Amino acid sequence: MVNHLPRIIKLIRVKDIVTLLGSFFAILSILSTLTGIFLNNDYYYSLACMFIFFAICTDTIDGYIARKFNEGGNELGIQIDSLSDCIAFVVAPAILMYAAYGGGLLFIPAGIFTMCGVLRLAWFNIEDTTEGYIGIVTPITASTVIIYFLTNYFYLQIIDHATGAVLTFYENFNVINSFLTNKLTITIFMILLGLSNLADFFRYTKKVRKKRGLWKYYIIIAGISAILMIILINIATFISELWVVIYIIIDIWSIIAFFGCIAYIFWGLYTWYRLRGE
Repeated sequence: MVNHLPRIIKLIRVKDIVTLLGSFFAILSILSTLTGIFLNNDYYYSLACMFIFFAICTDTIDGYIARKFNEGGNELGIQIDSLSDCIAFVVAPAILMYAAYGGGLLFIPAGIFTMCGVLRLAWFNIEDTTEGYIGIVTPITASTVIIYFLTNYFYLQIIDHATGAVLTFYENFNVINSFLTNKLTITIFMILLGLSNLADFFRYTKKVRKKRGLWKYYIIIAGISAILMIILINIATFISELWVVIYIIIDIWSIIAFFGCIAYIFWGLYTWYRLRGE
C-alpha cells in the first residue's frame, strides 16, 4: 500500500495550515452548537458564532500569507480551502440556525442552505474568476447568518437585564424580534441566502473581488466586539447597569454589521443591473 503522507506533507504550504485551522474552528462551532442543544443553553450558540468568526479570520489571513510568502496555488491547497469553507461557512451556520430556533421543519431551509453552499464551492473550483465572480460567496452568507442570530441574542440579553426606560424602549421592538425569530421568517431567510450563492444576478467585478477582504475586515471588527461580549458574559462581575450599556453597544454593532452584509449583497445586484445595460 502506498504511503501518501510524505507527499501530502511536502505539498502543504503555510497558507494551507492556516486554512486547516479554520476547519478546526468550524468543528468547535459545531460542537458548541451541540453542547447548547444538550444543555439547553443559548450561550453555547453564541460561542458557535464566535468560532465561525475565527474561521472567517483565517479565511482572510490565508490569502495574505500566500502573497507574503509568494506561495503559488496547488491542487491540494484548492481542495483544502474548498472543504474547509464548506464546513465553516455552510455546515456550521446551518446547524446553528436549525438548533437555535427550535429545529423541527427548519431542517428543510438548513438543508437547502447547505446544498446551495456545496454547489457554490464546487462551481467556484472550476469557474474562471479572474474577471470577477457570480453569486454571493459563502463567507458573506455565513456572516449574514451568524450576525442575524447575534442581533437577536443580544436583544434578548438586553430585555433580561435592562430596567426602567431602557427596558420600555426595547420592549417596543418585541414585534420586530418576534417576526425575525419566527420559523417561517427563518425559513425564507435561509433559503434566499442559500440561493444567493448560485444566483447569476449577483455579480462582482474584478475590482470588487480584490476589495472583498475589506468587507471581511468590517465583519471581523464587528465580530471581535461580539466575541469580547460573549467571553465576558460569564466571567465578569460588573454592575447590571454597565452590562446593559455594553449589551446595547454590541447589539448596535451587530445591526450595523448585518446591514453591511446586506449592502454587499445589494451591491452585487446593482452591478448585475449595470452590466446588463452595457
